[in-house]
Amino acid sequence: MQHQTRIFKDFRKLYRLYEKGTVFTAFDTETTGLSPSKDRIIEIGAVKFNKDGIISTWSKLFNPGFSISPFITNLTHITQEMLDCSDCIENHLLNFVEFIGDSILIAHNAQFDLNFINAECQRINHKGINNLTIDTLQASRWAYPMQKTHKLSVLAQLMNIDCKNAHRATDDAETCKEVFLRIIKDTMSVQKV
Repeated sequence: MQHQTRIFKDFRKLYRLYEKGTVFTAFDTETTGLSPSKDRIIEIGAVKFNKDGIISTWSKLFNPGFSISPFITNLTHITQEMLDCSDCIENHLLNFVEFIGDSILIAHNAQFDLNFINAECQRINHKGINNLTIDTLQASRWAYPMQKTHKLSVLAQLMNIDCKNAHRATDDAETCKEVFLRIIKDTMSVQKV
């Protein structure tokens, strides 16, 4: 299922949005695989913020209803035991949708995360989310065109941002927020035009 959310592409306006006090929610998902139609979300982490700082955070692990692969455990450090003790996503998805409200979403490679969120929404007969979304992968390509790779962990390292636990949703959401703020800082003069 291809996500129909409005992806923000006018990166020159980022500074103005931020300075207006716009509320943003940086978020990330960890999943059992790459296919929204057959794989499931096992973790969502989100950080809601504006120019004054963090407003609130949201984080949950989810039991996908089947065993995760050793590859996913090695990548995320999320174990089957952790998931076995967790609720299924259906019990918390609407709470996440309520948490993000009408904030502007931020994610790195946003289409991936949005497709998974909306696939999960479709499973519970919810219309899904349609928030304006900023993809920090696209924004970093705009801001740093000479950079060879735009992986979140590489950008964070170049920007001296502590990734904490990469491939854990809340830490990746926090890293994404920091990369977003750095893009705003580094391109401020361009964005004021």
